Amino acid sequence: MVSKQIVARQKSTEDVVAGIEAHREKMVAGLNALLGPEIKEGEVMPDVGLFLTLMGRSLSSVTDRLVASDQDHSREIAEDDAARKTLDGVVEVARQRLFKLRRLIQAHYDELKAVELGLGGQTADDPVTLSRDIKDVIRAMDSLEEPVDPIPGGGFDKEAWIMALKADHVAVDGAISTYTRERRETEGEMVKKGQLIIEHAKVFSASAGMAVQVLRLSGEHDLASRLRPSARRPGRTIARSKDAEDDIAETPVVAAASQDVPSDKDGEGALLQS
Repeated sequence: MVSKQIVARQKSTEDVVAGIEAHREKMVAGLNALLGPEIKEGEVMPDVGLFLTLMGRSLSSVTDRLVASDQDHSREIAEDDAARKTLDGVVEVARQRLFKLRRLIQAHYDELKAVELGLGGQTADDPVTLSRDIKDVIRAMDSLEEPVDPIPGGGFDKEAWIMALKADHVAVDGAISTYTRERRETEGEMVKKGQLIIEHAKVFSASAGMAVQVLRLSGEHDLASRLRPSARRPGRTIARSKDAEDDIAETPVVAAASQDVPSDKDGEGALLQS
């Protein structure tokens, strides 16, 4: 599915290209009437019709690439969301296990022992912090001795708990890795999309601006007015800009185009904050 901000650009492109194709003969005639008298002996009138065709073709080409990039970005966002839901799920499972372990340690030992094992404070909900805390708890439990006064009928299987915590640690770390990768891919697609938006705006401005002026020379003032490029919303005609008046706050893909995608040295925590 193409996003709203790209649909307006796509429709604007279709309007401009359709206008060029439908009125090319009149546009050529208008330019010939204007420039013909200036042709000197030995000079040949340029193929204005081909020039107009190539301008329209160039605009269609960059628009097709922009639409494809927008769809790629949308798919990455969907995968990003799925990875986040998976991460949230394994984090919640691990947190609940730590809650239960803390209650058991308090019951079989005491509050001080829970603190010594790293279970005394508030359980982290940040995935990276939680992963580190689980690892610390596993390490601390390796040296945990049997309780002095075990609860009758309420056995505490330390090894089983360590195995469960290790499984949680692997699951959380795996989900963090997957989500971080998806976020980087999403940001990479966002940058590509931003670059194409900028490129499209340049080509559109040139193509639509040229078409408007030639249409005016050809007497097609109404069509020229409908195809006027918007100065406030680059890459769109004024008419199509009005179709999206409620879409003021667009995805900041253009700004992202000038920023670097975070590298591994930035750490996974930065990507997990959003």
